[in-house]
Amino acid sequence: MIKKIVKKVLKYPIRLLNSIYTYFYYKNSLKRDKYEIDDMITTKKEKILVFSPHVDDETIGLGATLLKYKAKDNQMALVYMTDGGGSTTSLSRDKLVEERRKEGYNVKKTYGFDRGH
Repeated sequence: MIKKIVKKVLKYPIRLLNSIYTYFYYKNSLKRDKYEIDDMITTKKEKILVFSPHVDDETIGLGATLLKYKAKDNQMALVYMTDGGGSTTSLSRDKLVEERRKEGYNVKKTYGFDRGH
């Protein structure tokens, strides 16, 4: 009971602070222009296995790299570690899980994953 109350009271202030912090962190990062993703991708065919905590994390963490691997026609598979049902939302758990499942299917199609679980 207390956990639910605390989550509801702190949800929006934490989101706001997180957005502000993230914006300024990446805006002022000295490393942001020094990454070389192209060096990681070889010309030979590879098998790629992606483990993602839940839907959208594969895109946040690896989006550009996945698109480059897709362009090289590599074989790719995706595994979600959770169903995303624990998120804070106004949807019921069942509806949220179904929504995440649909999002995961769209991610699979977009990136060209051969298998998605």
